Amino acid sequence: GTVLEQVCQARSQIDTTFYVGKGKLQELIKVIQNNDINLIVANDELNSRQIANIEAATGTKTVDRTTIILDIFARHAKTKEGKLQVELAQQKYRMSHLKGLGIVMSRTGGGIGTRGPGEKKLETDRRHIRKQLEELEARIERINKSNQLNAVQREKNKVKTVGLIGYTNSGKSTLFNRLTQSEVVTKDGLFITLDSTLRKVDPEHGDYLVSDTVGFIDKLPHDLIKAFKTTLMEVETADLLLHVVDVSNHNYEAQITVVNQVLADIGAGNKKVMMIYNKIDKLTPEDRDALVLKNQQAIDELTLYISAKEGLGVDTLFETVDRVLIGEKRQIKLLIPYDDNKALALLHEMKVVQEIDYQAEGNLVTIEMTDDFPIHLFEKYQVTEV
Repeated sequence: GTVLEQVCQARSQIDTTFYVGKGKLQELIKVIQNNDINLIVANDELNSRQIANIEAATGTKTVDRTTIILDIFARHAKTKEGKLQVELAQQKYRMSHLKGLGIVMSRTGGGIGTRGPGEKKLETDRRHIRKQLEELEARIERINKSNQLNAVQREKNKVKTVGLIGYTNSGKSTLFNRLTQSEVVTKDGLFITLDSTLRKVDPEHGDYLVSDTVGFIDKLPHDLIKAFKTTLMEVETADLLLHVVDVSNHNYEAQITVVNQVLADIGAGNKKVMMIYNKIDKLTPEDRDALVLKNQQAIDELTLYISAKEGLGVDTLFETVDRVLIGEKRQIKLLIPYDDNKALALLHEMKVVQEIDYQAEGNLVTIEMTDDFPIHLFEKYQVTEV
């Protein structure tokens, strides 16, 4: 559909009956009468009574922000997990709106001390939705436990994971494709990526997994966040988060705030985050310089400027992620006796051997190690640091 008109109102308090004040409601009615409008969309969450009252006053179907978001989510859910999570959020929304329909439904009949057919239907609907909620939550919990086991296994095998986060349409999927050499769907639009996608990074650039998750948005419904806990678990368990920002959007700073708030809401506010300012190809050289100058206090190894689409700065990103995940590499020499074949075999298995010099006392092995190298296993053989 096409947006024909916008009606805004600044109020200190939301009107409990119509959401907007009576004067603004009359203005809305005139706008509808003067235009071919068949749908009202409120950029906020309305309760069931407000929706019913607006529809009665205007004669026009009314939906709220949450309904639109849920509809977009439903269109883009592809996996079983994604579809279950969307359905859970939809049913929670319906349940919350049934709670406000008691007064409206009771008007359909019933005497003093009795319940009318409207109220009886309402109670039947509630029971039906409660049952569906229980079934959906049980199925999602089974998936969640399976995902948790996978995360534990990855940690046990010392497999690092990098999670991509960002406001919706910030270019996460394009960057994901760059990092993993895969072909996840990329196009403009809200919530194109809904199901969490996990792939290995391009082997030439590292040995870790990358996850692309649902994009965040302002005023993301709380029930939606809870429903998508299995998808968002990839964010919670990641060793490093890449916060992808669309710097060509003039509201990018507000979008950063929204993403940080969602991270806090899901309990991931203390994760290690690398800021990735994306789409710099859309900026003029002057705007790029101004952006860097604006963020100069934050410029360190966790702040990078790239264009995922054009590949600008991606090599630096690979190098930086690798350094952050495994630490700085350094070389040491180990003198391993000829009779300790197990120690030498273990070093080869770890793929850290750089050079072997055969000495009278044993093998003088030069290895390249990082912070997670189990040096305690070889301390007795250490000769010096190169």
